Amino acid sequence: MILKEMNIQLYESLRDFRTRYVKELIEPPVVTDTNTSVSKIIGILTEKNAYDIFIHLTGTAVVSINIRDLISVRDISAAKPSILGNRIPTLADKDNIGLAARIMSLYRLRALPVIESHHNDIVGQISAKAIMKA
Repeated sequence: MILKEMNIQLYESLRDFRTRYVKELIEPPVVTDTNTSVSKIIGILTEKNAYDIFIHLTGTAVVSINIRDLISVRDISAAKPSILGNRIPTLADKDNIGLAARIMSLYRLRALPVIESHHNDIVGQISAKAIMKA
C-alpha cells in the first residue's frame, strides 16, 4: 500500500513536466531513405551514436530501425531497410512529453520522430535520453 501511495505521489509531482510540449525537448532526427543499404545505416548509427534511425515513407508513415532489428539481419547486402524496421507512431511538436514517454515505453523505442503537420516532414525527434535529462 505504501508503494502504491509513493507511486501516486511521484506521478502527481511530475504532472507539470508530463504536460510540457515535445517541442521543448526536440533534437535533430537521425533519418535516411528507403534506398540506403543496411551497412550504410549501421555506419550512420555509429557516426551519430544513435540507437534508432527513421525512414519516412508516404504521408506520416515512418519506419524505425534500431540496433535490435539489425542484429537479426543475416545478409546485410540483401536486406531491405523499409521491411526490416517497424512502423511507429509519430508525434507533433504540440504533443506532450507524457504521451511521448508512454509511446516509447509501449513500442520499446528510445526515440520518436516529430512530424511537421503541414508538409509531413520529420523535423526532429524526442529521445528517452532527453526526457530523462530534463
